[in-house]
Amino acid sequence: MSEWDTSKVTPLHPEQARRRRYRRRLRWLIIVTVVVLAVLALVLFWRDLNFDRFRRWVTYMGVEPGGTYGSCQYPAYDSNTYAIYENGLLVATSSGLMLYDETGSPSTNVSAAMDNPNVNIAGNYAAAWDIGSTTLCAVRNGEEHLNRTLDHTILDVDLSANGDMVFASSADGYRTMLTMMDNQTQERFKWYSSGQYLPLCAVNNGGTQLAAIALGQDQGTFTSSLLLLDPTVADQEPVQISLGNQLIYELDYLQDRYLCAVGETSLQLLRTTGEVYGTYGYNGEHLMKYDIGGDGFVTLALNPYQTGSQYVLKTVDYNGQERGSLALGQEVLHLSAAGDYVAVLTASGLQIYTSDLRLYAQTDGVLGITQVLMREDGTAVLVAANHASLFLP
Repeated sequence: MSEWDTSKVTPLHPEQARRRRYRRRLRWLIIVTVVVLAVLALVLFWRDLNFDRFRRWVTYMGVEPGGTYGSCQYPAYDSNTYAIYENGLLVATSSGLMLYDETGSPSTNVSAAMDNPNVNIAGNYAAAWDIGSTTLCAVRNGEEHLNRTLDHTILDVDLSANGDMVFASSADGYRTMLTMMDNQTQERFKWYSSGQYLPLCAVNNGGTQLAAIALGQDQGTFTSSLLLLDPTVADQEPVQISLGNQLIYELDYLQDRYLCAVGETSLQLLRTTGEVYGTYGYNGEHLMKYDIGGDGFVTLALNPYQTGSQYVLKTVDYNGQERGSLALGQEVLHLSAAGDYVAVLTASGLQIYTSDLRLYAQTDGVLGITQVLMREDGTAVLVAANHASLFLP
């Protein structure tokens, strides 16, 4: 191996060396400046950035808006109930459950007779039941999981993301019975209410707590209360919290840390200990429609009158603070929330808003559409009597 002959190396002129060092420093200064500006822009304009657009661009690359991707057909029954399940569509009909994947292809059919079906979705689980009757069925990971005819009339059903199920039903000699099953459909807990009707129930993720709404009277005045139960204790007196003189329309756990009770005069947010930490009153306005499916917020459609088009859309965060307010000036036919989005169906078309009620996307192509189902990525499923299609913003 020959040695390096340093006599052949031409030394840099001092001026050339200085210029080279200067260019190197300038290059690093430009790189650092660009990185700092990018970070600053990310912080300042975080809410204006929308990564869902990029995600949709990747997911639906080559899909033509208004095409057949995501479209499906099903029997047209007046009692049909619809929900987003595993990014596809679940349809509960009088003959059972019908599941369609994201492309619109049918995937699973569960035969069950239901005159007035209702559905509840949690993670990879979905339950359907016949309101005021005895049919209860469920799917897990897109496959039939449960299909039973109970001995008593079902009032309400709730699921957790890990598959625990609770249902409220009538019971011989009692006002209401709460039954809890684990994700193997084995009964874990049963509790009887002799003095109060329990029309709504909920289970937290993990199955460590049950909640129910109890109807009662206080000095001749109608009242609603929240009951909290521990399913590991057989004989217990539940924690009871008054929710005031109002009818409660919906009860559910939010992010496993909160309970949400949507009432006819106010929205109440509670900790799992029963402490009420957030209340949003409607100030005399009428609650026309609502959805609790948003990520970190609840959507309310209010109207100062029980009829008419003076609808005001509100979003309320989990602290009970108003996040957005928008006077629509037209009737809300249907609304749905998921992720950071709210979809509103009106006679003039479909409008999709962000959670602070800034307009995100819209279309007037809603002929025959009766419902809209928002999805977390900013897309929406448009539901008609016997078919559904996918709207891509």
